[in-house]
Amino acid sequence: MIAIVCLDENNGMFFNERRQSKDRYVIRDIVHMVENNTLYINEYSKELFENTPANIQISEDYFNQVSDNEYCFIENQIVDILKAKKVVVYRWDKVYPADYKLPLRQYKLVSTLEFQGYSHDKIVKEVYERNETKSKLKKVLITLFICFVVVGAVNETDPNYNDKAETTVATTKQTTKFVAKNIENVSTQNTKAKNKTNNSSKSKNKSSKSKSSKNKTSTNKKSITVKKTSYKNINVKSLKFKGKAYAVINNNKPYFTKKEITKKSFESYSSLDSLGRCGVAVASVGRDIMPTQKRGAIGSVRPTGWHTIKYSFVDGKYLYNRCHLIGYQLTGENANERNLITGTRYLNVDGMLPFENMVADYVKETNNHVMYRVTPIFSGSELVARGVLIEGYSVEDSGAGIEFNVYCYNAQPGVSITYKTGDSKSTGKYANTEDNENNKKYSNNIGNKNSGTSGSKKSTSSSGKVEYVLNMNTHKFHTPSCRSVKQMSNSNKSVYKGTRQDLINQGYDPCKICNP
Repeated sequence: MIAIVCLDENNGMFFNERRQSKDRYVIRDIVHMVENNTLYINEYSKELFENTPANIQISEDYFNQVSDNEYCFIENQIVDILKAKKVVVYRWDKVYPADYKLPLRQYKLVSTLEFQGYSHDKIVKEVYERNETKSKLKKVLITLFICFVVVGAVNETDPNYNDKAETTVATTKQTTKFVAKNIENVSTQNTKAKNKTNNSSKSKNKSSKSKSSKNKTSTNKKSITVKKTSYKNINVKSLKFKGKAYAVINNNKPYFTKKEITKKSFESYSSLDSLGRCGVAVASVGRDIMPTQKRGAIGSVRPTGWHTIKYSFVDGKYLYNRCHLIGYQLTGENANERNLITGTRYLNVDGMLPFENMVADYVKETNNHVMYRVTPIFSGSELVARGVLIEGYSVEDSGAGIEFNVYCYNAQPGVSITYKTGDSKSTGKYANTEDNENNKKYSNNIGNKNSGTSGSKKSTSSSGKVEYVLNMNTHKFHTPSCRSVKQMSNSNKSVYKGTRQDLINQGYDPCKICNP
């Protein structure tokens, strides 16, 4: 058979029994590739091919029905991919949250094709063929192992034979671990996703237990449900970071009430509290409030607990980013102090961004709305949030496209953070003396006027601010007199007044001509 799948950059396949993303140009290419051949799908994927000329066969057990030269499209099921002689992958240009990553180790890449999607800037079509060399070697090793076992059985009468010894041949099963944290008692459970059985009676029993008829899947989820239904009652100290970017909350069911859900686009941000900290940010994300221009400068905002601090092992070196509660790609907010918190690079990129990507893609592709709420979780009077609660719910299809409730940790592997002040130090295998010593020397602890930190808005504005010209396309900054400024397109030009270091912290590089 020829299997067709859509994967993100990390081989992620689906999240919360739903596709990560979709793109109508991918569907068009699949129809063209299949031509007059039968394309097997399950009920979940039916909507994608409703208005196409493809010869569709719908079955929940299609993977075991398709012949060698027929195609099947896989979205929300875990299957024995080694049954396919060829795998066609449509690779998204982003990373999304994923419950399952498709293993492709037994396949070799034979061709790639890059094209622009409808809601994606770039899609790469990859064709893989089963690596027969590895398969044959595996069969030989298995045969040798069986022979070894047989010989061992024959030699049971040998005086050196231990009759208590047992030989077990284990078959590997593809499983997915889903982590769900109980906010009240901090217990964790793993759930397993399994293939649907060939036995039709068993399939019926499994489907009857499914909570949603729209989202039939092989995933059997056993998640802990939060006792208190309000996001305001989260016990911060119970949610301890254990090396995962996020934890599923309330079985991925968001806390939105019927009155809160609306098809009308809006965005709302809480006022800063007495310590200068951000509160809940909520939006009904629609195409009409999404940005049409590139993100502007945000370095003028100093969220509570802010430190300019580096670690050699952190992506981008800087520990802290100015993290949007509601990402720029969703509502177009730039230097909004009510929407920016001090967050680790890990929180920003590994925790929050995948969910923002998923929501943005969905809205672009469908023109539907997504209820989106982000709650920074502070403990007591701490200036740095312990994490953020993110809820998402697609409105027009009642959560069929987007539905999640996750807690993203404001942590960084290898770094111990003092959330009271934002101070930090490297730990464990990253306990690098040089990193820690440099941070003591160059740490810049600057907060807003209510942050309780040593700096203030007044002190930072009195000196060190210089006017620079930014190229929003190349992300370089120049002195106003630089000759490159005259050659710069007005659409890419932006004037910024602040410090050199602030621009570097935001990802801008100094021009090599004027060397500001």
